[in-house]
Amino acid sequence: MVRTPRRRASWFWGLQMAALAAWACAASGADLPQWPLEELFRIPYGTADSAIGYTQAIEAPEPWTVKAWTVTPRGTLLVLDGPSGLLKEFATDGRLVRTLPALKPAWERAVQRDEKLRRLCVRADGSTSRALNLCTADSVAEDSRRRTFVYSATDSVMLILDAEGTPILDEYDEEGELVAYGGWAVLEAGVAALAGERHWDRIHFDSVAADTSGDLYLRCASEGYLQKWECFLLAVDPERLAITSLIPAPWPTLGGAALRLDDVSPGVLNLYVLDRRGSETGSMAIRSPREVMGAGGKPAGASAVGAAWLDAAGRPILKWGDRPDCLVAHSRETGDALAWAPLPRHERQGVYSGLPQQAPGGGIWWVHFGADSLRVLCFPASAAAGEGGGLSHTPD
Repeated sequence: MVRTPRRRASWFWGLQMAALAAWACAASGADLPQWPLEELFRIPYGTADSAIGYTQAIEAPEPWTVKAWTVTPRGTLLVLDGPSGLLKEFATDGRLVRTLPALKPAWERAVQRDEKLRRLCVRADGSTSRALNLCTADSVAEDSRRRTFVYSATDSVMLILDAEGTPILDEYDEEGELVAYGGWAVLEAGVAALAGERHWDRIHFDSVAADTSGDLYLRCASEGYLQKWECFLLAVDPERLAITSLIPAPWPTLGGAALRLDDVSPGVLNLYVLDRRGSETGSMAIRSPREVMGAGGKPAGASAVGAAWLDAAGRPILKWGDRPDCLVAHSRETGDALAWAPLPRHERQGVYSGLPQQAPGGGIWWVHFGADSLRVLCFPASAAAGEGGGLSHTPD
């Protein structure tokens, strides 16, 4: 058979497409090795101090259990136990380290002294709203001074506790005027000033977060007239609890750095590293793995990434979702996927464990609701050894 020039061109084009598809399949991490999540410890369900509450009320749409959790700078697990209203700290062997005072008494003391909280938490008939128990708490964080921050995005209220669990409060006079900053009010004032300076209508808080060194951040999004939403972190000065800088990146990680991802082309993303001043200190390309293909079999983009971290060796670890939700370690040299770990489905129905979080050693922790206990799992990022070079950044 004689090939015409058109057929010959078509044949070469087909070969090029086949080669490109083969390269894309290899680059996307096809047949990735799977790292099993390591179980660190378990916490039984129950009403004991060393247990986690779990209540499945018939009329409740979802179980009442863990409301928020974090890994502290000391490498322990801090959990807000919903049914007991206690903050409980557990060591890596599952041993209860301490409990902070019940949040309801803390809120009652706060409301007695804080006119703004009184307006938020007390109805006209004198009854207290659900905000008093922080039933709607979304996040908890601990900074380098062992202060604990519990935030409810639903009610836009932050409770700040010192190392002994005593509320750190703002002082108001009898007329309800602020006379002395103690905690949350100074942060709110800084946020309001920032919104006015940038001509944003308002700033929405998503959560409070601390990196593994205990540096504190507020994760936020802006809303302005005819402007798109901008997601960012606000870095907080630990001495004055004042906002020091805006970081145009959503995820804090090791060494005072923050990460942002942007789409470049189908299946290729740019990862940017920024310091606590918001200055870019490094970047690299990330290739989405085949295991997390998006709708219609297309490569997943930045919108499919729920969180990102750098491990102790500087390798990017991404939480991809949601078919299935998984953690993927990427090469810091090429951006290719190295290995992945699907996040197992909870054995209890109607529960939500939030995003995985980074521990001081660089591994990624996740809490899994097992049949009879809360399992604390770890993605051992250090398992991918042998890479040289990599993504460099300068901590603040």
